[in-house]
Amino acid sequence: MDLEALKELISHRDTTKQATAFALKDNPLPEPLCAIWEPHALQDSVSYLEAGNGTCPRKYLINHDTKLVFPKNESVLLNANSEEEYKEALEKLVVE
Repeated sequence: MDLEALKELISHRDTTKQATAFALKDNPLPEPLCAIWEPHALQDSVSYLEAGNGTCPRKYLINHDTKLVFPKNESVLLNANSEEEYKEALEKLVVE
């Protein structure tokens, strides 16, 4: 994530939605950690949890009114959860 990407997300913010979230064009699922969650979404998300709908923030965003933003530089959404994925991410960044 870089400053340019954050500015891009902020410039596309839609306060009428539950959240504005980055997503990839080839896999248009909202990225809940790369999102602006609106204050009015708090109570709705708590109710969602209390109703037993699970604890996955992505599923919440999928099932609610979320604006998706497709970043100009998709590498800002590279994700590495293991040493192998970290090495793959580094290789992708070097190529770009």
